[in-house]
Amino acid sequence: MKVQGWVRRGGRVCLLLVLLGTIALGGCRRESPTNFDRNLPPETFISGAPAESTLSYYQVHMYWNGSDPDGLIDHFEYSVTDSNKSPGEDTPDFNGYFSTASTDSLFLLSADSPQILGHRFYVRSVDNEGKVDPTPAWTYFIAHDFNFPSVDFTRSVGIWTDRFNVEHVVELTSTNKFDPTDTIGVGGCFELAWSGSDRDVGGRVVGFEFRSSADTDFQGGSLADTSFSRCFEGDFSGKDAFVVRAIDDAGARTLPDSVRSLVINFNPIAQIVDPLSPDPVPARVFTDDSGVVRPSGTMLRDGFRRITFAYYGFDDPRDFAEDPEDPGITGFSFRKLSGFLPNLGGAAYREVGDWKEGEINLFQRPEAQSLSSGDYMFLMRSRDDLGRWGEPDTVLIRVNYPPYFVDVSYIDPQGTKQPLWIPGGTEPVTALPGLDGDGLPLPLHVQAEAIDDHSADSPHPLEITHPVVEDEVGAVAEYRVRVNGSAGGFEVAPTGGGPTDRFLPATTDSTQEGMVRVTAPGGPVNNFLEIKCKDVGGRITALVVPFRVNIQE
Repeated sequence: MKVQGWVRRGGRVCLLLVLLGTIALGGCRRESPTNFDRNLPPETFISGAPAESTLSYYQVHMYWNGSDPDGLIDHFEYSVTDSNKSPGEDTPDFNGYFSTASTDSLFLLSADSPQILGHRFYVRSVDNEGKVDPTPAWTYFIAHDFNFPSVDFTRSVGIWTDRFNVEHVVELTSTNKFDPTDTIGVGGCFELAWSGSDRDVGGRVVGFEFRSSADTDFQGGSLADTSFSRCFEGDFSGKDAFVVRAIDDAGARTLPDSVRSLVINFNPIAQIVDPLSPDPVPARVFTDDSGVVRPSGTMLRDGFRRITFAYYGFDDPRDFAEDPEDPGITGFSFRKLSGFLPNLGGAAYREVGDWKEGEINLFQRPEAQSLSSGDYMFLMRSRDDLGRWGEPDTVLIRVNYPPYFVDVSYIDPQGTKQPLWIPGGTEPVTALPGLDGDGLPLPLHVQAEAIDDHSADSPHPLEITHPVVEDEVGAVAEYRVRVNGSAGGFEVAPTGGGPTDRFLPATTDSTQEGMVRVTAPGGPVNNFLEIKCKDVGGRITALVVPFRVNIQE
């Protein structure tokens, strides 16, 4: 009875274990995962591309491929970005990738900064179940566009009608944006047409952009933008510049810009005229204080001189005018330059108040009175009815004749005066200096003389620089003597005139500057002497004397 009870109890225990096991096993099958992704991602690799970080032509042929460990590659997705940007970085609504079934392609990359720009190329595989390679293959390189596209103007003309109703058509060739060399008349037009080309192998022009001075931004952008025209109102006076650029398939633009520029409104004209003619006859002359009409540039004797000159102005007849008989001038202005040529300076232009339109006017202002020693240039210009000032006409007056040299000599060891300068001579003089007790060269004793007397009837034969039209008695006030570039300023001339005496130190060092260079017996050494004289009016004459020095045994 105990055994059976145990057996029954044991049987119940076994049955309970079996049931528990069954329940446990049944529970495991219900909790088994059902979302396990058995599809492995594909891999992508680039098989042909420019070397990493190198410079490459902007037309780049790229090669790539991929593999899928548990399936097939369905297609690829690629992206090209500028510099180090990631795909879609600049396009929030687009991931930046494009789809393709190819494993290679020729890419035309932008290279417009101005001709070089870095790029990243990304490519990733997509398998037959739509899984995308999570680690795209990529490479970085720099695209280079070797040539800027060019623009050729096929038509470039200005068209206008002048004051006599005659039409003008001129070719426009000016290429400077800020300083045009072409001009058209008031109320005129310009017409332009162009084409473009790209010298890069396989390159092409894809559009044009242009801008005139009236535009703040470039216009156009397509291949159809190949012409432009503009007409100006009759009250416009100024400049205009038109800029056009071709755009190539790399995004590069013409550099430098292709330009056509022009001035609208010709300059009005001012003329120095003959004061003795009833009609305005151009003649650069002035009238001196003795009533003689002199050509521009005439030199007068020293003193406080007074001059006058006649002037006339009119608008350029190539401009349109409602009344062809109207001179079209609204003002004159002048400028006075003074000093000694070529260094002249003076105040800015000042307007002339006392003038009459359509008549010959005389310039008799105080600025043309009391002209003492020096050079004076008067510039006269006119203004048209649109406010444009023209280029000036000029007249030059010179006061005070320059002094001139009559002798440059040296004193030889015997105390005899020998010529160091021969007027009109072609060969340098050879000087023979003295020696001291040690056989070293003594200073070279030089004498120079200039005079400042001038005769209109019998000019001195050495006064060959300027024609003398009036007598003048002057005086040399100072001399300056330099040898081989030595230092030395002007010194007061000897009292009562006469030559100046200088003792120029000598040396046997042939490389020494600022001294007379001599050598031991055997051959002469080249030297040069610069002498200047200044008269009491401040006018200077310079003379350069080449000479040689030799020592004889």
